[in-house]
Amino acid sequence: MSIFPSGFDNGVIFVPSGNLPLGKPSPTVIDVRQRHLVPEMDKYLFRNSPPNVITFLGHLKKVAALLILKLTPRVPSVCKSTGHQGLNPGRHFTGSTLKMPVLDFHLHVGTRHHWTQSVMSFFAEQNPEYTRDFAEEITPQGVEAYLAREGVDKAVVLSEYAPKTTGVVTNEFSSEFCRGADRLIPFGSICLYDGPDPAEQTEHCVKVLGCRGLKLIPTYAHFFPDDPRLLPAYEVAAGLEIPVMFHTGSSIFKGSRVRYGNPLLLDEVAEGFPRMKIVICHAGRPFWYTEAEWMLRRHENTYIDVSGIPPKQFPSVFPHLEKFRDRFVFGSDWPGIPSIGAQVGRIQELPYSEETIEAILWSNGARLLGLGA
Repeated sequence: MSIFPSGFDNGVIFVPSGNLPLGKPSPTVIDVRQRHLVPEMDKYLFRNSPPNVITFLGHLKKVAALLILKLTPRVPSVCKSTGHQGLNPGRHFTGSTLKMPVLDFHLHVGTRHHWTQSVMSFFAEQNPEYTRDFAEEITPQGVEAYLAREGVDKAVVLSEYAPKTTGVVTNEFSSEFCRGADRLIPFGSICLYDGPDPAEQTEHCVKVLGCRGLKLIPTYAHFFPDDPRLLPAYEVAAGLEIPVMFHTGSSIFKGSRVRYGNPLLLDEVAEGFPRMKIVICHAGRPFWYTEAEWMLRRHENTYIDVSGIPPKQFPSVFPHLEKFRDRFVFGSDWPGIPSIGAQVGRIQELPYSEETIEAILWSNGARLLGLGA
């Protein structure tokens, strides 16, 4: 059974089976006309439509959104909280220009000793500065100096356990790296191939190591988000009121398994643990943007991390971003991009109100982390 995006051309999507209990997440291919599994979509384009029409209308909606953006005059907005006026459309720049705080919710820290060769080759191509300055040795002082130059006030430093795909950055390394570094916030992860049970790892990660959240990587470590081994860890995370990030969507790294990356696989997790804040990293790029945004409508405890998505695509892939502006957080995925400041600047140029941009770049992430305004 195919799990790749060609299925969309035939009018099918992939969802976790509604008939299976939590912990038995065998993906099921369904016809998109089976509206009982995605009821919100039925109110829009998909009511009683044949598959080929659904596919056509989905593409047509994106084209229409882009045309509206092109034809509608840009009126600079004024932010109620700061009094700043929005940017002049069409201005060319290379970095952040509006004076507002920036929180990067998705930063990787490590050297060639942490990452696989596949990852290091990607970094060398995308970010030669990282390869030159940090690949052999990386220090908190060096990263903080880089963030200061890029206009980033706070950054979440991620751990991961995927030795066959991307590499290993232990919770202990991230915790120690961030210790005493004002700009850096450590996030842990869960190792499913070694160590204590996931619930114990989670509690140790937060209470002993001082991590402020978790990042899980199903496509790299090859597990479904509702794996029974993880459910007790989610209980702990909910009780500790920490956010849990999930990598979703595709990956170019060798060993990745995309079938674990559909955001709809988080549906039962979000339903079963309503007190746990879930961050959908990459919004299921590039196959499942609609599913990721639908999760925001379905579950109030879900958020989207926009890392890895070109800002110019936001209006087309997130047609309801303004409506859900309190549920999007900025992430760079550095060192996967050469300049965080340039990415921030591109977001500031988007045709959104300044309140929306400020929410994405700072206040939504700050609220998830319990930071001050």
